[in-house]
Amino acid sequence: MSNHEPDWHPLDELMRGDNRVVYDRLREICPVAYSDSFGWSVFRHRDVVEILLDSSRFSNSVSRHLSIPNGLDPPEHTVYRRIVERY
Repeated sequence: MSNHEPDWHPLDELMRGDNRVVYDRLREICPVAYSDSFGWSVFRHRDVVEILLDSSRFSNSVSRHLSIPNGLDPPEHTVYRRIVERY
């Protein structure tokens, strides 16, 4: 549970229609948003790429739910990734 106030509510009725409008608006006003149901969400492509490529600042090791390979950081991640990526 976070002490952070939610920036958005992904399970809200507004998201059941054309949610592209909501995501476009979030990219403008709150590109990194917190929700009680999803935790932190990142909406801009360049931010997502930066997070994926910088495991020293954005680590998966803090997750309490280990997921292979995405729940691991390099170099452990790389070994599993090579195995599953073919499929």
